[in-house]
Amino acid sequence: MNRLHSDERGGYLGKSVILIVIVFAVVGIGIIDGGSIIFSKLSLQQAADAAAADAAAAYRDQTDAQLAYDIALGTVHDRAEGALVPKQKFEIDQETGRVQLTVTRKANTFIIKYLGPLKDWANVSVTASQDPPTV
Repeated sequence: MNRLHSDERGGYLGKSVILIVIVFAVVGIGIIDGGSIIFSKLSLQQAADAAAADAAAAYRDQTDAQLAYDIALGTVHDRAEGALVPKQKFEIDQETGRVQLTVTRKANTFIIKYLGPLKDWANVSVTASQDPPTV
């Protein structure tokens, strides 16, 4: 009978260790995925700010909306790999030359991008606006 109790304690201990490892793995992956989303948002915001500033300067110099859009695309492409500037999310105020744009990208996550209800969390979108420089 002592042997039976010994085996049961080992079984409970083994199950507990496995459960703890699984919990730590899930929490760790969640932290990594969350960090990836936050980092993507921060780097995307920097790219969007730079793109809006470059597009506003180009529009001030040339008053060509397509050229300003192309310059914004180039800036985003150089600063944020895989990011997009949808044409319908790029606006220029004709009077002031103020540019407003939205930049989107899918964050590189391990798990979230595959989980149905959480999948949209990996889609990062930021908006920036900038007046043309006054120099």
